Amino acid sequence: MKILKQIFFLFCFSLLIVSQIEAQTDNIVTSKIQLAQTYERMGELERAKSIYFEVLSQQPWNSTVISAINEIYLSTKDYDSSVNFLNERLKNNPKDLNVYGMLGSTYFIKGTPDSAKIIWQKGIETKPENEVSYRLIANYAIQIRAFDEAIDILSEGKKISKNRANISLEIANLLLATMDYSEAVFEYAEVLQNNPQQFQNIKNRITPFLSNQGAIDEIIDGFKEYLSKNNDDTVKQFLAYLYSYKRDYDKAFEIIADLDEKTGSRGQLIYGFAEEAIKENDFVSANRAYKYLVDNFPESKLSANFKLGYAKTSEKILHDRYRFGENWKPFKTNDTTNSYKFTEVLRNYTELTNEKRNIQILVEAYYRKALLEKNVFNNFDSAYHSFAQVVELFPNSDLGSNTYVQLGHIEVLRNNLESARKYYATARSSKGASARTRSDAAFGLAKLDFWKGNFDASVSTLKSISTNTRDETTNDAIELSILITTFKNDSLSLLTLAGADKLMTQKQIYMAISEFEKIAGTSEFFLMRETALMNLAKLFVAIDEYKRADEILSQIFDIEKSIVFSDQALYLRGNIAYYGLKDNETALTHYNKLLESFPNSLYFAECREKINTILENKTQKES
Repeated sequence: MKILKQIFFLFCFSLLIVSQIEAQTDNIVTSKIQLAQTYERMGELERAKSIYFEVLSQQPWNSTVISAINEIYLSTKDYDSSVNFLNERLKNNPKDLNVYGMLGSTYFIKGTPDSAKIIWQKGIETKPENEVSYRLIANYAIQIRAFDEAIDILSEGKKISKNRANISLEIANLLLATMDYSEAVFEYAEVLQNNPQQFQNIKNRITPFLSNQGAIDEIIDGFKEYLSKNNDDTVKQFLAYLYSYKRDYDKAFEIIADLDEKTGSRGQLIYGFAEEAIKENDFVSANRAYKYLVDNFPESKLSANFKLGYAKTSEKILHDRYRFGENWKPFKTNDTTNSYKFTEVLRNYTELTNEKRNIQILVEAYYRKALLEKNVFNNFDSAYHSFAQVVELFPNSDLGSNTYVQLGHIEVLRNNLESARKYYATARSSKGASARTRSDAAFGLAKLDFWKGNFDASVSTLKSISTNTRDETTNDAIELSILITTFKNDSLSLLTLAGADKLMTQKQIYMAISEFEKIAGTSEFFLMRETALMNLAKLFVAIDEYKRADEILSQIFDIEKSIVFSDQALYLRGNIAYYGLKDNETALTHYNKLLESFPNSLYFAECREKINTILENKTQKES
């Protein structure tokens, strides 16, 4: 028994010694490889190669070292040495697929693609029944941009694959990259038919190519041809998406409505189509779909969702059609010229306020109804009542908190400033309020203190506002804080400016213009004069006196000591030229000057977008 124990002990001890030696050897090899890589980075390729060969003599199976040596040959264009080296490796291991892949790549780079194909095929033939062989060799072809060869290899692999969908996707992606859209479509359509869950993945792949010249039509034709031979619902849904992308909404909706009826989905497919259309900002398609749902499925459990979707998309379309032209203006009048166009939308929201089964829809209906009443119809009493319903039902949500802010705004317009203060304070302290809502509420409170002459309190509140300089409220807060801090000791002048600002906020436009003109004409301080001029320009833009506004803004930019409004003045001058005066060349001048002079401006990205839009439209007109 003792002898057996001794033998067992010696056996375990020897295993431990061997494992330690192997670990030390591995550490030495790793250090040598790292040293060789360092020499490579230094450009001393011969020294690196010498070390790699030293490692290879110890570990002839080390694929990392084999690849590194071959890369050195390729980087020095020593293709013959690469071929000889890799052939030697194959003598040692005739079934090494990676070596076949590298050898084929060398031949292809060398300019002998036929030899490359032969070598790659030999590699595949070592394990022809295994799809990994095809994918691994194809990957080597892809790395050297031999896309046609990679497609051929994967197509052969697809024939023996048990998972055709994955290989089809790889083939389709390569075909798409080579702009062979019709062949790519066949592969994608086949995947969609057999694996509908790949819908979003394929959509993400194809969409970036749809803007290429002629691509959308060729891809649509490819899917139509596939459907002429294969009747598949998922492929039809994808075709509907393509039609929507092309803005051929009638054809898109026709496909979805037909599928919904055929599958007995009772509106579910159409509802999904509408929701997806909203995500893509395709409000016209969404609106038509919601209208169809409202008319055809009044008894559906989702009927309230259908009605809300229809009302919201109708409102969005009307805003874009009749009020979008005013969106560029930094200050707007209480213009109700086109408010009658929104009557049906208001009625739809009103009907939804009777919806008691779904509290979220009920609350949103009240909220959106209130916004219309306040901003479109200027019916503050009705808006106040509707907003009050929201805070009664959903007081601690962000929507409820934002509603308190809206109620505060209404009370400011009514000149009930203490009541406004209570609403702003409630919104600011609400647990459910977002950072943006709290900032808006805080700015409302700061303005109230500013108008009242409580300048220290106003500045203190302004400091609490978010520091996100891409937020308009934040920038307004910074401007007001600078103004108050600069002129706090001249309280009379500051109170005069505060009074004019209050009139402007309450939309008493002509009274505000009169006050700002007095300040601009009499103030000895450039910042106060600049503030008055900036507000005057906004007011004149609001009443469509664009040339007068532009003249005022030119004064702001010429003030040498301007520290607050120069970029804002340039941006507004550009917008006046672009939207108001329809003078694109002048607009470009102002936008470009802003980009040159104020690279960190809040308006930088918007300027760049507008410049691109103007230039694209100009190119289209000339072509």
